[in-house]
Order: sequence, then C-alpha cells, then structure tokens
Amino acid sequence: MNEPSRTLVIIMYSDLLLHGGGRESWLAAFLKSEKLRGSYSTIRVFHFTAGADGPTIDATVHFPTVSYHAVDLSRPERTARKLIKFFRFCMSRYGALVSGPADIVAVGSFYETIAAKLVDWRYPWREKTIVSWFRSIWDKQIAHFHTPREVRLISRIESFFLRRTDIRLANGPDTARYYREVKGIDSVNVPNGIDLTRFPQNSAVLAGDRVTVLFVGRLSIEKGLRSFLQAIRILNERGAADRFRFVIAGDGPLEEEVQELVRSGLIDHRGAIDNRSMPALYAEADVAVQLTYSKTIGGGGISHSLLEAMASGLLNVCWDSTIYRQVLDDGSGVFVEEAQDDQLARALLMIADDRTAARSRADKGRHVSTRYDFSVNVDTYLQTVIHQK
Repeated sequence: MNEPSRTLVIIMYSDLLLHGGGRESWLAAFLKSEKLRGSYSTIRVFHFTAGADGPTIDATVHFPTVSYHAVDLSRPERTARKLIKFFRFCMSRYGALVSGPADIVAVGSFYETIAAKLVDWRYPWREKTIVSWFRSIWDKQIAHFHTPREVRLISRIESFFLRRTDIRLANGPDTARYYREVKGIDSVNVPNGIDLTRFPQNSAVLAGDRVTVLFVGRLSIEKGLRSFLQAIRILNERGAADRFRFVIAGDGPLEEEVQELVRSGLIDHRGAIDNRSMPALYAEADVAVQLTYSKTIGGGGISHSLLEAMASGLLNVCWDSTIYRQVLDDGSGVFVEEAQDDQLARALLMIADDRTAARSRADKGRHVSTRYDFSVNVDTYLQTVIHQK
C-alpha cells in the first residue's frame, strides 16, 4: 500500500477552545479519526491564539502527523486588522511549510475561505485543492449585528470567493439548499456527526421528581436564548417553574440576562463547558431545547448539540424549522413554532404531564442519532475530496 503523499491544511479562524462550540467539537473529532490521518502524510491546522482561558484542541489532541500553527491575535485591535494578520499568517505559513500537493480545507464559508483563496493566489504554481466547508449559513449568522445593506455586501463578497473554490461541502441539507437556491452555489452535503461512543444513553431520563431542561450554546440572540428565558418566566408566573430544573451551559453577550434569572433562583448557569465534560452534563438532564433561529437571523446545518443530546437519550424540544426537521420528526422530537415563547412553555408542561409519551419520543430520537456516527462524516469527506481525484 502506497504511503499518502498529500498534506491536509485546515484553516479555522478560532482559538480552538474546547468549549468554543460545534466547530471546535467537530475539529477535535475530525483530527482523532485514524482513517483521516491515514489518508494524509501531514495535517497542519492554521488558527489563532487570543489569550483566552481554558483547554484548547492544540493542547489536548496530539498525534505525530498533526501540527498546529497559530498567529497571536491577543492584542486589542479592530476585527479588520486581526483578519489581515490572519490572512498574511496563513499565506506565510503555507509558503514555509507546504511544498507538495495539498488539500486546503477552509472550515467556514467567509473568513476561512478568503484565507484559503489568498493562499491559492499567492502560490498558483503549487498543486492544491481548495475546499470550503459551510458550517452554517453566514448571511443569517451576521444579520443581527449588521444592517441589511451590509449583509448584502458581505454576502456578495462571500459568493465571490466561494465560486472560486474547487470543492464546497455543506454541514446539512438545509445549508446546501440555501447556498444553491439563494446564491446559485452547489455543494456536497456532508452531514455533521459525533462520536456516539462518548455519549451513553441516560437510562434515568424523565424518572426524577422534576424535569431537568438543558440549554447548550452561545448566550446570544440567534441561538434563541431570550425565548428560553421568557418561557421560564412564563412558567414561573403560572406557578409551574418548581416542576422543572433549568440548566444553561455556555457564555456570550447575553450573560447578564441569564444572571438575572440565576439571582431569582430559576436557573443553574454552568458557564462554558469543556467538550470533554459534555457527556456528564447530558447525563444530568431529561430535555434539551434546540432554539437556533432559521429565518432572517440564526444559522443552519445539522446542530452538534442536537446530535449529542439525541445520542444521550434526551428528548429534544426544537423550533419547527428545517434546521431540526431535517434530523427529527414528530415521533422523535417536540416541535414549537419558531419564536413563540408561550408555545415553548406549554410544550415543556406537556412533557412534565405526559412522561410516557415523552420517553417514547426520546427513545426514537436516540435511535435516529445512530445515523450520525462520525465515521459517516469522515467517509463522505474522503470520498468527495480524495477518492475522486
């Protein structure tokens, strides 16, 4: 058998904190794949450091053929200056470290894809394949902190660079559909996946006196956090909050709004959780809420936290949107009209009132999760990027 000769360069505009989110959890699992590492002679990850506290992927995931290369962006500067530094770093590191054939995978449709194409244009004579991997829908991610005019401009820039990549991968059918129908950009659907062995089923789901409801994610508007907080207030006003235990794991700009309910004794806020500790967190819970918006603001793709909660045997309460409908159905999850806080509160009460039906849905969700083993993610990537060459 011939030894692999290609280098994999992964570009990710991230500090690689293990509690960073779905992308970071995905990258840790991706690098741990023996099949992936056996397909490349070397894997190099280009990222940044910013002085944040907490364990990182580069400090905890080690293999002989994997190396990490970071630019220091800890100095307070405007985002544009940091991006320029990151782009220059990627070009210089690639020039110094990679001379043979390479696959350059941009883990993100905007910053990372721009960086990958700049590398391509800087070294046009070197053999390489530029891959853009959409982890979400960028237009919706940025809509809540940019004006519509700014979003349109950024969207055009994104499309300009995406059209100049060799291969495009999407993190779910909804993401692939959006880029095809709205932007006219085709991609290959590579569904998200998790290491199912890390998430044993919680056999005690919905067996306690109170229903433990878990929110995992960034404390931000697009993640639907405010709807969850309002549903908790509604339940409290109706004298039903004591039937539940509400746990939030994550950090972000809405921290103070969470702390308001913490001070009221309604929420247990755990802060940002290292991904290595997530199985233990899911083992405490009965229900997980999945509330990323899907319309003007929000995101897309197959949610990492959704898959983890499903695999752990939790019942998932989701917005009734393509983000979640592409994974679950009415028999394996509970769906609520998007942004309807009162409906969300009523759905939680329904679960507390009829635990037999809730357990049945949770069990079916656990069964659905077996379709999303991480090996499928790696196999589809290799089939698309390497085996078709």
